[in-house]
Amino acid sequence: MDVKHAKVILRAPQERDAEHVALHLRSHTRALIETTEGIDLLQAVRQSVEASAQVQTAIGPDGEVLAMLGCAPTPDPCACAPWLLATERATEHQGALLREVRPLIAGWLDRWPLLINHVAPRDRCGIRCIQQLGFTVLPEAPLGPGGPAMRVFFLRAQSGSALQ
Repeated sequence: MDVKHAKVILRAPQERDAEHVALHLRSHTRALIETTEGIDLLQAVRQSVEASAQVQTAIGPDGEVLAMLGCAPTPDPCACAPWLLATERATEHQGALLREVRPLIAGWLDRWPLLINHVAPRDRCGIRCIQQLGFTVLPEAPLGPGGPAMRVFFLRAQSGSALQ
C-alpha cells in the first residue's frame, strides 16, 4: 500500500487505545511528560482523555492506533487547548492524519474561538504539523516563572475557515 495515500480514520477512543499510545509515544512527547508532569505515561494519557472534549483515536490503514487527540477546556471559556499524543508510527501517515484532523479542528473552532497550547521547542516534526494545520507558533519562551522553555501555538476562529 502506498503510505502517502493510506487512509487514516478517527473513531471514539477505547480503553486499550490509551495503553497503546502510552507504550509507543513519540520520544519528544515521552521525554516532556517524564520531565515535567511527574506522572507515568499511561496516567498522563488517561488524564488528557478524561479532561477533554471530543476525544478521538486515529487508526492507521493496518488497524494500529496512531494517536489520540482532543481539546481540553481552559480557564477561559472562549479557549480550548488542543492536544495530540502520537506514536512513533504516526509520522509514517502524517499527511493522511492531518487531512482527517482538519475537520475536527474546524469543529473545535466553532465551539471555542481560540485554540491555544504549547509544544516542546525541539519537537520539529510536531511544530511542522501544527503549522501545516494553520496554527501560529510563537518563539520559544519559558512556560511561567522558572518553567521549561516551550513554544506557544494558537489558532483563532476567523483564520480557521481554510481547515474544512
